[in-house]
Amino acid sequence: MCNDLNTLSPAVESPLDARFLLDQVGGNIETARLVAEEFTNLAPIDQEQLEQWLDLEDLPSAGKLAFYLRGVYCVLGAMRLCALMADLEVACNENNKTAAYEAYQKFREEIARCVDSVPALIQQLYGRKRSTWLVFP
Repeated sequence: MCNDLNTLSPAVESPLDARFLLDQVGGNIETARLVAEEFTNLAPIDQEQLEQWLDLEDLPSAGKLAFYLRGVYCVLGAMRLCALMADLEVACNENNKTAAYEAYQKFREEIARCVDSVPALIQQLYGRKRSTWLVFP
């Protein structure tokens, strides 16, 4: 599922999966847009909080936040972020500071890529409004 970063292609066109997100919100395009916009607003806060926990070497708190964020990112269809949070959570639970910092650095790059892709995701949601995969019974 979203826990195995090795099965994901690094050359994915968009880091966010519009179809998956739409499935998660029951096919409601407006709700999907709101979720994506909220992600954009909260991503810097999440990143800052993770960085603070790691700077304080509070790996248990960083691990708990990574666990929470993994679920959030999976709902968004941000599977690489989900997998990176799983890696960070494991590293924190094992008290492995080096692995935790490595996972965090990868997370920083990927979250920036995801935030940058939100406008395209929203355009994709509204641009395919008449597409059959958006029609739900």
